[in-house]
Amino acid sequence: MTVVETLQAALTWYLALTFVGIAVFPLLYVVCRSLPDRGISVYRPVGMAVILLPLWSVGNILSIPFNGWVIGALTVTAGVIAWTYALTRGDILAFLNEYRGTILAFELATLSLFLGYVLFRGFNPDILGTEKPMELAFLNAAINGGELPVQDPWFAGETINYYYFGYAALAAIAIITGIPGEIAFNLGLASAFSLATVAAAGLAANLAAVWAGFERWRVAMSALLAGFFIAAAGNLHAAREILGNPTGTLDASWWGGIGWSSSRVIEDTGFPDEGSRTVITEFPAFSWILGDLHPHVIAYPWLIAAIALTVNFSLVAMTRPAIRQVSLASIPVGLSLAVLYSANSWDVPIVLALFGIALLPLIYSRDLRAVSATIGSVMGAFAIAAGPFAMRYDSPTGVHGHESTSVIESVPGIGEIISSLGYVTWNRSSTGELLTHWGGFLLILVPVVAWLTWSDWPAIRRNLMLILIIVSIAIAGSLILPAPALFLFGVPGILVAAVTLAGPDNRGQYPTAGIIAAGLFVLCVVEFFFVRDPFGDRMNTVFKFSFQVWALFSIGLSVLLPLMLARVRQTLSIGITTALIAVVSVAIIVSSLYAPVSAYRWSQNAPGWNGLDGLAYVERVQPDERAAIDWINNADETFGTILEAPGCAYGSDNFIPHNRISVGTGHATVIGWDGHQHQWRRGQPELLEEVAERIEAAQSIFEQPEDAISLLGQYDITHVVIGVHERDGYRTCPHGAPYAVPDDEALRDLGWEPVFTSSTVRVYRIAD
Repeated sequence: MTVVETLQAALTWYLALTFVGIAVFPLLYVVCRSLPDRGISVYRPVGMAVILLPLWSVGNILSIPFNGWVIGALTVTAGVIAWTYALTRGDILAFLNEYRGTILAFELATLSLFLGYVLFRGFNPDILGTEKPMELAFLNAAINGGELPVQDPWFAGETINYYYFGYAALAAIAIITGIPGEIAFNLGLASAFSLATVAAAGLAANLAAVWAGFERWRVAMSALLAGFFIAAAGNLHAAREILGNPTGTLDASWWGGIGWSSSRVIEDTGFPDEGSRTVITEFPAFSWILGDLHPHVIAYPWLIAAIALTVNFSLVAMTRPAIRQVSLASIPVGLSLAVLYSANSWDVPIVLALFGIALLPLIYSRDLRAVSATIGSVMGAFAIAAGPFAMRYDSPTGVHGHESTSVIESVPGIGEIISSLGYVTWNRSSTGELLTHWGGFLLILVPVVAWLTWSDWPAIRRNLMLILIIVSIAIAGSLILPAPALFLFGVPGILVAAVTLAGPDNRGQYPTAGIIAAGLFVLCVVEFFFVRDPFGDRMNTVFKFSFQVWALFSIGLSVLLPLMLARVRQTLSIGITTALIAVVSVAIIVSSLYAPVSAYRWSQNAPGWNGLDGLAYVERVQPDERAAIDWINNADETFGTILEAPGCAYGSDNFIPHNRISVGTGHATVIGWDGHQHQWRRGQPELLEEVAERIEAAQSIFEQPEDAISLLGQYDITHVVIGVHERDGYRTCPHGAPYAVPDDEALRDLGWEPVFTSSTVRVYRIAD
């Protein structure tokens, strides 16, 4: 893929994103009246969600077309209606003119980050390893499937049982631009990176402006800091390794060095079997470099946009609003929760917690009508937008087969929540592990909390005894249990919460402190409770919630830090100010060591710059396999199920992933990665039992096709692929391959017509 082709695809994609965002910006302009930028920093991710959400909701009830005509018509219609209303009823043009400098800054930042990431991704665009093949399979299934809901490419005849809204949203952009999935995959990563970074910077700038006024240097500093923390900051594992062994650390490979190991810095111990289990400690910079297009990555801009909408509601709630104002600000929060539930369900609790904090001023005001209208608007919007998907989606979390034993558990939804929560009975994270992952933020958090406490001392003093009692309990708990998180995060969380609750009328301080307090308490909760998933431990719980907390700290501390330095400079000695600046500088420097070393080592995995085609490596190592994938993608054929060899989770042989045909085309195969199907179908026991049956059926069709005619019809198999995996088999995956496939003449006699033939791969069409 040449530089010109890459640039053309990237700009086409970017312009489509921009057009979709512009189409719905007037809606944000009307809703986000309490945010100084009126939603300019999040209009692209919001645009993607708004355009897809009605299709998504209807499509999960009735199968509907999902193609360029439908997506384009919906976008144009929404844009015409929104802009007609805005131009005839509002002052949107005056706003755009007045804030053209801010808008230009956001636009330049977004484009620069997007193209910069495209350049970086071009050094190693391969969709290989980790869960990348799974993610491309989902993306291609959405692009090529032609309808909603999307069919599972690894379980023919069933829809995807996963929170895949993000893949459908990226597929919508790919469909209207005509960009194939193997390129759209990497452009989707570039979009998530740039949109999340700008969204965080924009929200930090908004909060700084609301709190401290429009002092440009302070607002700009908050934006830059938030952007840095989201785009480039890492934990302290890299700094520790570099200081301990600089030469060895810098020379190590990405997988064998800090590139990978920085995401695995917590090791849980104390299990009954005396074993240990690694806890995932991903952070944004790690995810941007690894390049997994996983739901938590795709949804990151939506998570930050949801936080922004919650902040907007919080600012409205502090003004003693009318019912109409409350509803106008709260409905978008409900819709954002619906998007997150469908895109990355793990994000929902954190936004609900922030919404609860935002609701407190209305509760304090004792305006029951406003409180009721708010809760009703959020619940109603969420139910309408997410309900259809929720009825179709069977979550794999919880203890399946659990029967309610109490009145509380019999309440709809409550029993599922209770059975989905587990208590940590093994050893909790150590002080060293927590400092390794969160030390950079703690270096900033400690002086910020001290300053907040000192600044609001009159309010703290009124409740000093209660605060001291709670702090003492947290400290005692951290020593007795032991649970160092209660001291490291619980104590500052208590102080920030006290400041937050003492000043619910401070328009900037309240939501900012609330964001930080929520993050601190979440880090305490995951030390004691975990979501019961197929793995039975807290690996994913710590991972997913910590990833969200990284965004909360990035935004909240970026607002408070410049404000603290400015106020301290005015009131305290130059020595204290200098010491604070030194501590903050150390925190930023040690946090910045991971990204450049990791990015360099990652790019060294490839021989040079290769463009964005994530399947180009297949052409290099198995050209006939890539030719077969391309033929299927471009053939004038009607495809049902395409049979290929079943695969094992994360499997790769002959330098290409298992289930490479369904990965590269999105067309369903009988059974794909069995380990992932066991995860996704955990809540569907009748389908879970089919996994082994489908593996056996695939072997029967390949080896005794004359006796397996009924299986062809059962799974609607229209084509069969016989290539390197079917012929050569796997090294460790025990799924039957290599198969003893009859020769070509015998297959022809059975009505198997070869429609693609190369030296190592054949694709057969099955006669009706």
